[in-house]
Amino acid sequence: MQVGQTMTFPAMRAALAAATLTICAIGTANAGSISTPTIFKGDSDQIVCIATNVTAAPIHVVVRIYGFGANATTTCDVDPNDPGGCEAFRAADGGFCKITVAAMTNAQVAASLRGVLFGRKTTAPFAIQQVVQAQ
Repeated sequence: MQVGQTMTFPAMRAALAAATLTICAIGTANAGSISTPTIFKGDSDQIVCIATNVTAAPIHVVVRIYGFGANATTTCDVDPNDPGGCEAFRAADGGFCKITVAAMTNAQVAASLRGVLFGRKTTAPFAIQQVVQAQ
């Protein structure tokens, strides 16, 4: 395009599409994640999401429950094979869990972490009622 020329609509549309694809590619390259399906609280008192590191190195993890009323987020450095993992809790409603790691792809997160979301009672008999796996 020369000085003084105006950009045509197809050229503007192509430039905008290229910019959008670049921004999307940058955003997805920054963090990978795995998610669970949604569960409903039902007879449970709370829902809990746990991310477990199954690699040989520590991983910085963000575990977030997206609840119907509000969200719960926990950020942890999870050691290899730590059975406690990184946990987020949410009371009073259902939702789904997303486990995110910066500078990893979705495939790397799926290979490095296991995730579970479950509903449970917080009083005796402390029963686990619904369970779904993150993928």
